[in-house]
Amino acid sequence: MTSIATVKPLVILIALLIGVGLLVFFYRKIKKHFRFRLKHLKELGIYFEKRITDQNTKAIREKVISSTLGIHQEQNNIVLTKYNPAMAIPDFERLKPNLEHILGIKIEHISSRKSKIPWRQAPIILYTESFKKSLSMTDCPKNFEPGQYWIGKTAIGEDLILDLRKGDFSLGIFSLAGGGKGNSIMAVASSFLNTWIQATGSHFYRVLILDAKGTDFHGLIKKYPGTKSLNPIFLDELREAVAVLESYKKEIDEYRKYLADNGITISHWLKIKNKYPNLKPIPQPMLLICDELSQYMTPRPSIRINKDSSEEQIQLKEQYDLEEKLANLINSILQLFRSSGVFVILSNQTLKVEELTLQRTNIINFLLGRNSAQMSRLLVGDEKTLTDTTLKAGRFIFLGNGQVIKVQVPFLLTDDN
Repeated sequence: MTSIATVKPLVILIALLIGVGLLVFFYRKIKKHFRFRLKHLKELGIYFEKRITDQNTKAIREKVISSTLGIHQEQNNIVLTKYNPAMAIPDFERLKPNLEHILGIKIEHISSRKSKIPWRQAPIILYTESFKKSLSMTDCPKNFEPGQYWIGKTAIGEDLILDLRKGDFSLGIFSLAGGGKGNSIMAVASSFLNTWIQATGSHFYRVLILDAKGTDFHGLIKKYPGTKSLNPIFLDELREAVAVLESYKKEIDEYRKYLADNGITISHWLKIKNKYPNLKPIPQPMLLICDELSQYMTPRPSIRINKDSSEEQIQLKEQYDLEEKLANLINSILQLFRSSGVFVILSNQTLKVEELTLQRTNIINFLLGRNSAQMSRLLVGDEKTLTDTTLKAGRFIFLGNGQVIKVQVPFLLTDDN
């Protein structure tokens, strides 16, 4: 009868042999896969073979495979430490679709960093998507300056921060229903107003919300006293919205004349107090939020009124005329008021030029949600960017400042946030 003492070493030996066999098997599989990738990277010109030639005849005397590719993974990113020295960032950008296919990853950004050893090549970093499972306002950085606001985190984990004083005074948010437009407006507006409160003790801005639903911004109204919310679908509230913006436009126009009369030229009015302390204070600037634009900024048919017109027709004509005034006011604000401190956030499900009386070229920056190939081509210039299946709720393409990058916005799920 075999003793337990004899069986135990035998079991361990068998387990070791099986373990070694599995290691050899997987090593060969991994090596084969890596060679497969090297083969294709070689075809792209990233990995190449050095050849030694005869100095007299210039004939190839011997082919030597040199260590001309260094590749490893850092967290979610792929780092190339040795590669064809003739290649630079634009070459890798051009080959991005090929690299994604070969490496089996989605590349969000490509950059280089300075090598720690002077004579070594600068490493190339292929950044892959690294979004958090969830993002909230607690992730917002601190110590902003008045005029700055936080959009969210990019796909490579960097904060996307914009600044009114540098021209980022308008933001268009466009995506299909359920894409997170309302949450992104709430987050951006909260970030912007909180910055003023932290810096000055007051949010300073008058806030006007044009909301065709009338239900999405209770959190902002509750948190920031003085916020006015109007639904332009109703005639009386449309009248009030036009009156408020006409009054605001008059204030801004009068102050522009005041600056001109005093020979003052300044890039942004938020800097006037520090640079020209003796000038009268600037008009209180406005944060203008316009949601569901197509509900009240769509081209309308003309209506003629005569003595036989019904009360309904008369009211409809007034509504259409007021909507046209509203569109002209908003376009005027977008065209002329960028230095006044105004901040305009616009939102809709689509941004087809023929569907809105708003001029798209007046919007500086965009957050664009997942959409059709046609809309992707219209808004971004290609058919793939906005059809990306990873653009789930709360994830957008940011288009602005010469960038086209993926960004995750924080979700605000309750009125208390």
